[in-house]
Parts: sequence; C-alpha cells; structure tokens
Amino acid sequence: MRRIASAALAACLAAAGLSAQDPAGQPAVGPAPDWGRRLSEEPPDRAPLMPWQRDLEDALALVEATGKPLLICVNMDGEPASEILARFQYRDPEFVELARGFIPVLASPDDHDPRDRDDRGRRLADSRFGRLIDPEHVDIEPLLFERWFGDQRVAPRHLAVDPEGEVLFDLFLLNDLSVVDEALRQHGVPDGDLPPPGELDERALLASPDAGHRAHLESLFAAGDLPTRLRLAGEALSFRRPTQHPEILHMALRDAAGVVRRQAVRTLARNPEQAPVELLVPAFRACCGHPAEHAALVDAAHRLSLSAQDDELRVRARRLQRIFSGLQLGSGLLDVDRWRLALAASPRIEEEPISAEEIEPLIERLGEIEDHLQLAPEDRELRVLMTATLMRYARTLIAAGRDPTFLLEDVRTRARGATSPEAPDRRALGYLAWAAYLLNDQRSAVESAAEALPLLIGEAGSPLAAEVLAVLADGRTRELYDAMRTGSEWPAHWIADIRSAFELLLDHPHAGEQQALAYVRFLDAIEAFGPQAPAIRRALERFPASAALHEHLRNQTLRDQGADALEEAYAALPRPEEHAATLDWFAGLAGLVAAERCAQDRRVEDALAAYGRSVALFDASIQANPLYGESAAHYVCLAHSGRSRILAEAGELEAATDAIREAAMRCAPSLPARDGLGNAPADNADLLYRALLDADRGELAESLRELLEPLGVELGRRSRRGGR
Repeated sequence: MRRIASAALAACLAAAGLSAQDPAGQPAVGPAPDWGRRLSEEPPDRAPLMPWQRDLEDALALVEATGKPLLICVNMDGEPASEILARFQYRDPEFVELARGFIPVLASPDDHDPRDRDDRGRRLADSRFGRLIDPEHVDIEPLLFERWFGDQRVAPRHLAVDPEGEVLFDLFLLNDLSVVDEALRQHGVPDGDLPPPGELDERALLASPDAGHRAHLESLFAAGDLPTRLRLAGEALSFRRPTQHPEILHMALRDAAGVVRRQAVRTLARNPEQAPVELLVPAFRACCGHPAEHAALVDAAHRLSLSAQDDELRVRARRLQRIFSGLQLGSGLLDVDRWRLALAASPRIEEEPISAEEIEPLIERLGEIEDHLQLAPEDRELRVLMTATLMRYARTLIAAGRDPTFLLEDVRTRARGATSPEAPDRRALGYLAWAAYLLNDQRSAVESAAEALPLLIGEAGSPLAAEVLAVLADGRTRELYDAMRTGSEWPAHWIADIRSAFELLLDHPHAGEQQALAYVRFLDAIEAFGPQAPAIRRALERFPASAALHEHLRNQTLRDQGADALEEAYAALPRPEEHAATLDWFAGLAGLVAAERCAQDRRVEDALAAYGRSVALFDASIQANPLYGESAAHYVCLAHSGRSRILAEAGELEAATDAIREAAMRCAPSLPARDGLGNAPADNADLLYRALLDADRGELAESLRELLEPLGVELGRRSRRGGR
C-alpha cells in the first residue's frame, strides 16, 4: 500500500511552498519553475556519478541484502527538469552521496550512444547517465511501470520503496528539485554499504549482484593474463549461483585467444538458461571450425528451446538450433568435394551470347526439329534438343523485354516428355527446373533441380549446371524464409542444401556476382556469421571490384573482429595488378570506417591514426588511377574533417584548424556532406570556430572564417554556449 511522505518531508515541502502527492498520485504544485536559467549554465566537467544498478533483479537482491530502500529514477531527454537532473544532480557528489542511502535504478526511454560495447566486448557507459548501457535503462521501464507507476508515465520522477515493499515517496512534476534532495536525506539508510570491490576475492565478486562489483570483475578479465581470462570465462555462468556474469562472456567470445573463446562457448553450452539468448549467435561464430563445441552449442540451444519460459525465447532458440544443426550437415543432394573435382576437370563450356537477331533463325530451327520429331516421335535426343531450343528462344525474348510465358510452358511440356522416372535425362530435368523457376513455380523448380543435380555432375562446368545450382539455392532459400516467416517447421537439411549450392556457385565459371551476393546475404539473414567471413573473401577474389561485396566485408569485419581488423582484412586480399587502384580506394574507405568506429568507441589516438592511413590509401588510388580523383577527394575531405573534430574536442585547436583547412582545400563541395558519424565538415568547422572564440583565439577564428565563408560555410550559426 502506498503511503504519503513522512511528516518531516511534508514539513519540508510546505516550507518550500509545495505539497506532497496524495495516495492517488497528484503532483506537488507551486510557482512555475524557471528551468531555462539553470539550463543555460555550463554543466560540471565530470562524468555522471550515480551508482545505478544494471537491472531490477540485482537491485531487489541488494535491497534485501543491505536493508536500503529501492530508489527508482525516471528521466527523459529534452524535458527541462530531466535535463537539469542529468546534467547537474546526477553529477553532483553531494546529491550522489544522498543517493547512496538507496539502491538506485534508472528508467529512461532514450538511446544516447551508437554502441553498447566496444570491439572487445567491453561496456561503453551511457554518455548521459554513466555506468549503464542504453538497453539497461530502456528495458527496465516496463517492469517498473507494471509494479509501481500506477498507470502514470511521467518524467522526471523519483520513487522510493522500502524493503517491505511500501512506497516511501513518489515525487514528480515538482517545481523545486531540492524536494528530491530532502526526500533522499529523510529516507536514506546510510549504513549497510557494500564492501569496496578491491576488498573482495574473486569468489565473492562472482557471487555479488552489485554493479560496482560486476564492473571490477569485468576489469579483472579485461586486464588479466591468459589463465585469469580462461578461469573467469569458465566461471561466468553457474546454476549453483543466483548471480550470473554474461558480460564476461561478451568479452570472452571476442577474446584474442582462441582457447578463451572456446572456453566461453563451453560455459554457455553448459548453462544456456543462465545467459541472454543473444549470446548464442556470437558463440556459434566463435566455435566455427570446432565441431565438438558447435555440437555442444546446438544441443544447448535445443535444451533452451524446450525449457525457456518465454515463448519468444523458445522460438528464437529453436530457430538457432535448426539453423546451426543444418550447418553441421552435409547435403544429400550435392557432394561438394566431388563437384569441385568435376569442375576442376571439366572443360569450360561456353554458350553463345543471347541476341534478338537470332529469333528468326530459332523459329526456323524449331520447325526443322519438329519435322524430325514427326518422323521419330520417340527420339529422346530430339526431344531434349527441342526443349533446349525452346529454352534458348525464351531467353531471347526475355533479353528483348518480351513476355516468354507461352514458351516457358512449352519448355515444361517438352521437358517432361524427354525424361521419365525410369530413365531420367539430366538436361531435360535441368530445363524443367529452370522453366518452372522463371514461371515462379518454386516448389516444382526445386523438385526438378533436386532430381537434375546428381546427374549434372557429368557436365559440372556447363551453363546449365550453374543455372540449376542457382535454382536450388534460390528456391530453397525462399522456402526457408517462407517457413520462418509463418513459423512452420522446416527440415534442417535445407540449410545444408542451400549452403552447398552456393559454395559451388562461388567456384563455377558461369556463376556471377549476384549469386555471390545472394550467398553472403543468406548467411547474414540466418546469422551464420562464422561461415560468412570466408564466403565474402572468396567472393571478392572473383569479383574484386564489387562495391556491394566490399560493403559486406567492412560490415562483417567490424561486427566480428572490430575496427583494428579492417586493415588486416584488406592486406589479406589478393591484389591483382589490374585492380590495384580499386583495392586501394576500397581500403581507404575501410580505413575511414575504422576511424569512425574508433571514435565511437572513444579511442581517440587510434581514430586519428586510422584517419591518416585512410587519406594515404585514397591518395594512392588517385595516383594509380586518376579517374578515382573526385570520389577519393570527397572521402579525404571527410577524413580530415573527422580529425579536426577530434582535435578540437581535445583542445588542440591549431592542429584542428589545419585539418579543417585541408578538408576544404581537398574538396570544398563536400563540406555540407555528412560522414558515418552524422557530422558534416561544415558543422565541424562551426564547432571549431566557436571553440576558438571561447579560447580567445580570435585571429585564428577569423582566418578560418575568411577561408570558409566564401565557400558557403556560415560560421557561428549557433550560440556559443548552447550550440555545443
């Protein structure tokens, strides 16, 4: 039952000209606040200090252990009082000391940072509130709303609950935020503090749900030697403890040492119920190439699909179990090793290019074949020849932009007459599959492809074999996606069939870039990130100038290995001389992306170095091929601009000015363009200009203005204080 604030608090409120909320949750009233004056002040130059707990379960365990009340804080970006709390109170040591009499949790619906963890899996604390990551203060709100908010979503709000579950105070819509201080002063429990983390041994840290203890344990892992990391990866989860440490596994699954990654996989496989299901995907990636760990993880996903209480979690675990068990299987339709031997031994079978000019000759030839069939209607070779010629005619119509439907139906009829279950014909079955595919009859197309492919290995290098492999890969993929979308069951061997077909298409001389892209996108869609990495690299060996494949390489490398691995990924690619300029250009773009990721991860020196390498690679691409000059100059401008922003924020104003000048000189038309961080060179120049004025560097600021304003960049657009 909710109770009104204590008499002492009520007296304090009355003295401030306010009243406490009644049990119905009516807010305190009083004179209108002047939030604008306070918001115009510069916030203190220190990080948020509040000792937030990461989730409600941890917080309630600490309430029980310490006897301190639970303190629920609600905040919202852009709301004036919330802004004051976030910028001032939550950074104020005196306010934070009052909050230490409670176990505080935070609910805020707004994300503030592009990433929750860096490339090594370490937490990146929320830039507004500190200590937490964005999902923690977002995901906790529904739980708090259901239990304590009384169907009222308001911010800011401060609500305290004692260990017996009674509400001590519930303050919102206040005109005087000092009321919150007084409530904390009246109801906090100063005794019962937890011991400092440095005084606890490893076992005690593993048992503690406190966020400070967790952070200390995570720092021990991050800075630890190999035996320490191995030990903590093995102890991160345990059904014998109520407290689990999935953050240790986030780091362990991205550890530089393979033995640590595999230990993390084994720990998760033993205790899947004790960790977030989101860890299964990076765990499967980490055990790629290690069948024993992969099998154990598949079994763990299966157990989780049976035991999880949440329906969505069960479905997710079941899907992952089927996908990754399918990746373990070999295809019953395609023996990849035999096909590769056949492709290596098979002469390349060329096909004449399609041309609209051959329509009339094709029609004449069809008439000739029909005349022969009148004389020998049972001649299967003639039937297959008729089918092949009709297929050629249909493709010619497609190339001419005409409707081939009637011909494709004729192909199907003729192909069925040229094969039989007792004496199947590989070419007839292949044409049957291809015609059904073009007619959008996916089921028939896949069935015919499955019949044809074991027979087509004899002409593995032919265009028809490549087409039928593509029919199987694409048709099975569509069937799989349809089943996933509708929640239907699907055989695990479908994954093996699709993967085997795509693997062979990567080797096939008649397969193209689109098939390679389809494979990479398929692996991405099913979250098979381990096999995706080598597939992208093999595809780029065949199609080194593919912009789409280079984008996948950047995204995959960032996701799986981080910014530092991007340079290594490009160094490892084959470098044919005719594509040297292209590869330098794409490597330069990868360096720019790496620099931006380092900036997001707050690795300033690494970002500056990556920007420099990016510029050098773009310049090399221009030297090798001047046709890259315009596009390379655009990205060089963005790189110098990114450097300028970092240097300006670090107070290195002269170096920042030199960098923004270089950006303008390299490509003035790109000054309004935005980089991957959402910053335009013009905006960065404006930030720098105001920083120069604030630092009394008027002469330097004026030189910057004289350079940029003739280029259309207006400086000083925002107020010097409010624009930061």
